[in-house]
This record gives sequence, structure tokens and C-alpha cells, in this order.
Amino acid sequence: MMRTPLADTLGRLQASIYWLHDAEKFNELANAASKIYQLLGHSEALSDQIGSFISEAYRISDDAQNARLSGDPEMELKYYAEAQLQLTEAAKLLNLPIEIAEHQVRWWMLSRHKKIVAALNYLLKQHQPSKLSVLGRAKLAYYLFQVGLGHHQKDLARCEKYAIYYWGLLLQSKAAIYPYIG
Repeated sequence: MMRTPLADTLGRLQASIYWLHDAEKFNELANAASKIYQLLGHSEALSDQIGSFISEAYRISDDAQNARLSGDPEMELKYYAEAQLQLTEAAKLLNLPIEIAEHQVRWWMLSRHKKIVAALNYLLKQHQPSKLSVLGRAKLAYYLFQVGLGHHQKDLARCEKYAIYYWGLLLQSKAAIYPYIG
């Protein structure tokens, strides 16, 4: 994996999204997501739209988590469906397969339910359009899993380290599309 200044910047921005989400700073989260897409070559206006959709998906996912914790699985699923709609809009703007939004929401939900193997399966599916080999997609899933662990452990350095690895590998693949939507 080749480490580049772009991968470093993208990784740090990605890691910051988790902390901004925890702090419920959704405008700043939208700005961080927007910056990622600008750095990937999208216009500022398009990136801002995408950032807004991603930020709203994170906000709605909190509603899903609250529904789960209050023992209302039907509302939890309803909120995750709403979050998926937000990510679907972002995927459309990025010309990504809309299934990526479903895969992202599924791994969010499954990781919150501590169903790690199932979550990893959806991480693999999310990265299928990257055109990387199965091993490459497995590495991406592993890196994102480590980002999630770093976030869970409140370890920003670990979160950033693996997010940088993630972007280094994804950028190295020279994929026509990057299946990342938050």
C-alpha cells in the first residue's frame, strides 16, 4: 500500500466524520464529507450536496440506534431505511451503484448489533465495484473494520491510521469509481 498526501488527507477527513458524528456536529460532518469528494475531483456544489446527504444519513442512523435501545425494532428498521434513502441519493450523484447505500446501512446496523462477520460481509459487498481483487476488497473491509474499532475505543490515532491505509489502497487501485459514501 502506497501512502500519499492525498490518502493522508482523505483518511484524516474520514476519521473526523466519526468524531463529528459523536459530537452531533452534523454541519461540520457535511463539510468534511464534502471536502472528501472535492479532493476526489467532484465540484464544490455536487460535493456539498453529497455531504448533506451523508450527514443526514448519520443523523437518522442515531434515531435508529435510539429506537433499538428503546426496544422498538420496527422503528429502528424504518430509520435505517430512511438513512439508506439519503445514502442512495448520494450514490446517485456519484454515479455509484445504489446497492452501495444498502450495503453501507446494513454494515452500520449489523456492527451496532455486534454481528461483526455479517457486517464484514456487507463491507465486502460495498467495495465490489472497486474492481479490486477479492484480497484487495478484504483489505479494504479490514481497514474499515479497524477504523470502526478505533472509533469504538475512542482512539483517533488508530482510526486515522486505518482510514489512511484504506484510502491508500483504494487510490492505488486506480478504480474508475470509489465506493465510499461516508
